[in-house]
Amino acid sequence: MQRALLIALIFLLPASTLAASAPASFSVARSLLAASSSPGNAYRAGISVVITAPVAGDLSVTGGSVVTAAPVHGDELVLAGSISSRARVTGDVRFFGGRINIEEQVGGDIIAFGFSVHD
Repeated sequence: MQRALLIALIFLLPASTLAASAPASFSVARSLLAASSSPGNAYRAGISVVITAPVAGDLSVTGGSVVTAAPVHGDELVLAGSISSRARVTGDVRFFGGRINIEEQVGGDIIAFGFSVHD
């Protein structure tokens, strides 16, 4: 119970620190391709998640394999086995996973916990 509460709290941190005026978008699927832009905060979950459209607010993602190939104009929080960040992030980045690869510039702080981390 405490673990579930802690995970929920971690996912709500980006949303509570910067309340966006635009509505948030939520997507959950086994294999998720997010190809439409999000006007506010975005929350995604799936076994395989690929983000190809820009996010105007914060991005929170959980999944087995996560690829972000579009800019995020807020903070980014990802919990996954394999994480690949291929686009610019304006805010802070918090990654928790097995293999983490950060290819583009991050505007804020980077917190990355994993077995293999490349930035």
